[in-house]
Amino acid sequence: GDDIVHLASYADRLLRFGNQKLYIINIAQGSEFVEDVYDYKGVTSSAAVCTTPEGISWANNHGAYHFNGQGVQDLLLDQGLEKIPNSVWKLFISSPTVGYIPDTKKLIIGDDTGTDKSGHAYLYSFITKSWTEANAILVDQIKSNFIADYNNDLIYYDYNGDVLKKWNETKINTSNKNTEPILNAVPKI
Repeated sequence: GDDIVHLASYADRLLRFGNQKLYIINIAQGSEFVEDVYDYKGVTSSAAVCTTPEGISWANNHGAYHFNGQGVQDLLLDQGLEKIPNSVWKLFISSPTVGYIPDTKKLIIGDDTGTDKSGHAYLYSFITKSWTEANAILVDQIKSNFIADYNNDLIYYDYNGDVLKKWNETKINTSNKNTEPILNAVPKI
């Protein structure tokens, strides 16, 4: 009864995201079978899922997750301790957009694809396994999902400004909660 929101594949697994559940389907053999079902691991839109060289990552109002071919990891937990408290995460997130920054091996999770939030984001480093908060770095307008362009730059489309925005991590100021914008406008293609 759960709608199919997004399909992604990694290694010999197909991930079928619904609104509430994630189904992991083994496609290695001649016949497919459901290997596992995860409640509360679904997504609200395809923008909440991205493919990385290390697997599939996604976010919802219950957390941020990564499938590495072996199982689902909760990126908000480290040895049973919350890296970001659940109450903080629920206030932060609405309809997230998730992207992968190949040069720094980081995920960026934007709070909302629309105007319901304030353009905040969290960045997760696959290298240090740590989180960084970045306030008001995305436009607080209707925006597309993140994609990597032909240069492997992470971009998204700002529908209100009618312009593509390119991620530029060098402008993050972690000591100041009111960081300057770190996405640059690029010419419309």
